[in-house]
Amino acid sequence: MTTMDGNPAQWSHLPLRDRIFMGSTFLPVDRPVRSALLLEEVARERQAALAVIAMKLRSRGRDELAQPLIDQLGQSLDARRALVNSPELRVWLKHAIRALALDRVGASPVSTSKLDQLTREFLRLQDLAKRDCVRVPGTGIRLQGRDVDPLIKAALPPGYQLAIEQDRADQPLALAGDAIARALARIADTWPALREDISRYVLGIIHLGDVELRSCSGEPYTGVIVLTNTDDAPFGLEESIVREYSHQVLYNVMELSPLLTDAADAEPERRADVHELFVSISLALYFERIRYRPERHLRQIAQRLRSLTVDSLDALAQFDAADLRARGQQLLTQLAAQVELLAARQRISAPTAAPPRLSSARVVGPRTLEPDLVNEGLAPSE
Repeated sequence: MTTMDGNPAQWSHLPLRDRIFMGSTFLPVDRPVRSALLLEEVARERQAALAVIAMKLRSRGRDELAQPLIDQLGQSLDARRALVNSPELRVWLKHAIRALALDRVGASPVSTSKLDQLTREFLRLQDLAKRDCVRVPGTGIRLQGRDVDPLIKAALPPGYQLAIEQDRADQPLALAGDAIARALARIADTWPALREDISRYVLGIIHLGDVELRSCSGEPYTGVIVLTNTDDAPFGLEESIVREYSHQVLYNVMELSPLLTDAADAEPERRADVHELFVSISLALYFERIRYRPERHLRQIAQRLRSLTVDSLDALAQFDAADLRARGQQLLTQLAAQVELLAARQRISAPTAAPPRLSSARVVGPRTLEPDLVNEGLAPSE
C-alpha cells in the first residue's frame, strides 16, 4: 500500500475500529489482512458483554448467578479466549441478554428459572471449552455429526434440527473428516491465505450424511457451518466451504459494526443482498485462482467465475447508499473495486464509473492488480 489512503502506518491516529475498516474488504486480498484484528475486537466485545451481564446480576442481588461469570473473567487469557470465541457462547449471550430483559420487567418465576438455567449452561460451556473433541484432520476445526451441542442445535433451522435427529450415522465421521481435509488441502494449494483465514472463522463443522439439504450457516450460531453430501460437483465441497466461510466473515463484521441502517436492517432481504454480494465476490476471487484441474472442470469453473462476476456487477448497481451506514458504504466501495478488477481480468464489460448510488464513498488503498495474479498470468493484456 503506497498512498496516504492506503498506508496503515498513517492511520495510527484513528480509533481501532476505523483502522480495521479502512480500505478493507475483510477477504484475504487485503494488505494487510484484517482478520486477526477483527476477531480480536469481536472477542473483546463478547468479553465486555459477559462483564456487563455479571454486573447486572450482582446489582439485582443475584451474586450466586454472577459469580461463575466473574470467575471466568479472572482466568488466564487462553482460557478466556477459548470460551468467548466458542460458537456456543455466542448463542448463550443472546439468551442471557433476553432473560435479563425479562427479569428487569418483573422478576417473574419464568425469568428467574431461565437465569438459573443459563447459569448451569454457562458452567457447562466452561467445561466444554476444556474438552478434547474430534477435529478435521490436520486442523483445529471441531467436527460433529449427531453430537451437536444443544445450544447450537436449537439455533439451527428446523430442517437441519430434524436431519440431526434422524441421522443414522451410516457414514463414519472419519470419512467425512477426510473428505473435508482434502477439500481444505485443495483450497490451500489454490489460495494459501484463504485456507489460513478459514481456520480463523470456521471453528466447527456439523456434517450431515445423505440428506436433501445444502450447506448452511447462520448469524445466531456464528462460528459453525453445516456441510452435507448433497454437493456432488467436482469442486462442490470446496465451494461450500468457501461460501460458508464468507458468511462467517460477514457475520463477524456485522457483529462488530452494523453495515445497514436500522430501517434496512429490519428487512431480511436487505441483509440477504449484502451476504449474496459478499459471498459471490469471495467465490469469484477463489475460482479465479484455481489451476491444475481436469480440463472439463476448468471449463466449468470458468463459467462459474464469469457468472459470479456478472451477478456481482448487477448486484452492485442495485445497492442504494441510503440503506447503508458509513462503514457499509466504505466496505461496499472496496468490494466494488474488486469486482471491477475481476471484470477487467475476464474482459467483461463493466460500467465506466461506479454506480451513482455509491459514488459518494471513496476507494481506500490501491486499485491495482494483485502481484500474485499478474505473476499467474491472470491480468488482462494491454
